[in-house]
Amino acid sequence: MENVIQSRFIEREENLETANQTDETENLRRARRAVEHHFCLLMSRSPADGLHWKSTASDLIEVTHMVWEARFMLDEQARPLTFKYMVRRIFAILHVPEPGNPYVVMNNIKHRKNALGLPITVRMQLLVTRQGRVNPFEPFVD
Repeated sequence: MENVIQSRFIEREENLETANQTDETENLRRARRAVEHHFCLLMSRSPADGLHWKSTASDLIEVTHMVWEARFMLDEQARPLTFKYMVRRIFAILHVPEPGNPYVVMNNIKHRKNALGLPITVRMQLLVTRQGRVNPFEPFVD
């Protein structure tokens, strides 16, 4: 009898752990969708709207790359937008000087060592999952 109770207890703990992992995965998925959605909304804006990016150019490159990897932003012929085009457009909209080679910037971001802060993509996900923000760009765009 004791083995059956212990077995059921362990099984229940495993089920709770799996449920927590599923919740966390769903939260991250929801946060990523929020970042992608609001990035698309920003891409539809105009430089004349007077929006400004309040973080680093590297942060903006990193977010752009995350959205570009999803490959759901399409041109008129239903082809995915290029990373370079997305960088040029979002940097113009947010009045940020465009880096000469965004691929090099992204490569440096991927290989950063001893970074004290969290990547912006993680910070935005935390804004959605932990603070309940609908628009993860709100603290970064004026």
